[in-house]
Amino acid sequence: MKRAIVVLAGLLALLQPGAAQADSGTYLRWKRCADPALDADVRILACNQLIKDNVTGVGFAYIDLGDIYAERRDYAHAIEAFSAVVNIPQWPEPFIHRGEAYAASGDYEKALADANHLMAMPYDSAKALNTRCWVRAIANKELDLALADCDAALKDHPGDAAKLDSRGLVLFRLGRFADAVATYGAALKERPRQASSLYMRGLAERAGGDAAAGDADVKAALAVDPKIADFYDRLGVAKAAP
Repeated sequence: MKRAIVVLAGLLALLQPGAAQADSGTYLRWKRCADPALDADVRILACNQLIKDNVTGVGFAYIDLGDIYAERRDYAHAIEAFSAVVNIPQWPEPFIHRGEAYAASGDYEKALADANHLMAMPYDSAKALNTRCWVRAIANKELDLALADCDAALKDHPGDAAKLDSRGLVLFRLGRFADAVATYGAALKERPRQASSLYMRGLAERAGGDAAAGDADVKAALAVDPKIADFYDRLGVAKAAP
């Protein structure tokens, strides 16, 4: 379930014609903060400046900042950034991101607490179930419960690529490689260039003995997202060579 980039409403306003000219400094900082192609230190500087300026929609600057730290495996600073905005009423994003960071850092109890908090919020129940499934998959804990969460989420949204991607990781963790290949294949029918599904299908194919198919999928995934192997390496999934 590789998360899609969250678009900030305030940032969208800045992108309207004339807005960049009206406040080019803020506009450029938003671009730098949110651009995954830029150097991490450049992005951190931009995000922190937005936070210092307390711009409209500053919560998303904290989310971007936390994600940058998480990519560096600096989970303490990532969790600190996400925690700064958990008190915004009825906003699920900090709990989604912080739960994933807790899970990746090995703090499963806090990760599960954040996932369960989402379940209690007025939030899309299928998305909340998927988040809890994903948190369990990241942590490699309670995988039978994770699979049940993913299956329940898919009942509401059959064929959803993100939820199938989560389910695929659970099956991979369970050693059900043929089922993982099939689930990732279903996700790729919906979203053919979903790098996470391509990459993990490749690993599942390799684990199941089909090295040629696995190599082809891994190569295709890295062409879409060169960082995808590092992402799964952070989760403790065996890193595949290109």
